Amino acid sequence: MGNIISFIRSRFPHPPTLTENDIPPLNGRVLIVTGGYSGCGLELVKMLFHAGGKVYIAGRSRQKAEAAINKILGSAAAPADGVSKKDRENNLAFLQLDLADLTTIKDSAREFLDKEDRLDIILQAGVMLPPPDTAREDVPKFSTRVIFVTSNAHSGGPAPDGVNWEDLNLTTSKKRNLPWWLDAIFASTRYSPRYGALSEFYAGFNSEVDTTMIEDGGRNGGYVLPWGRFGQCASHVFEGLTERNTGERLWNMCEEMLKDYM
Repeated sequence: MGNIISFIRSRFPHPPTLTENDIPPLNGRVLIVTGGYSGCGLELVKMLFHAGGKVYIAGRSRQKAEAAINKILGSAAAPADGVSKKDRENNLAFLQLDLADLTTIKDSAREFLDKEDRLDIILQAGVMLPPPDTAREDVPKFSTRVIFVTSNAHSGGPAPDGVNWEDLNLTTSKKRNLPWWLDAIFASTRYSPRYGALSEFYAGFNSEVDTTMIEDGGRNGGYVLPWGRFGQCASHVFEGLTERNTGERLWNMCEEMLKDYM
């Protein structure tokens, strides 16, 4: 029943509770957005950039990134207070990152660290793993956030934990493309990319997130519903996190799989 209620709430969400009009000035803050060429990622980059943040659009195609940068620079929103035209242009940059080729990740991290001495937030992130001391010492502890994007489809993950432990890379699983009829149903309730960006925006900037993990009653590691509300993920996934140490188990397995690339 809980999963059904969660599905309904995700398909018919309340109005956004935190929008780009509520964002504080981001002058001096550094952010990475993967998937920033188009869709939700592009809308998110716009919000962060116009608030004064320095945003890296991480991806494989410099051409697509530069097209997105030109589009954002030409958008109508006014620059944040105290941001000159030159700084404004320097606050959008491309970061070469190919998450389909793990041998390139270390070079991408080095390129970023050669240019910056802090990292505040990674949004729409996939695999990139910044060192724990990337944020400068004058940045409050635990203020750096990493947001992973999922959907209500996670409720269909296998029991007991929502993780296929025997086949993490889905090498033996059957094809999982979305059936056309189900895609047609979802199309009737889809919203514009801006709304998807607002969910990530909420996760990145909501002040309720603290150092206490979700399994201990806090918000750290929590699940955000559209378009910016804390909710609960699928019950079997949540039970895995709180009762069976799923998070640490998955983290350790990923570290073992990625150790040759770190």
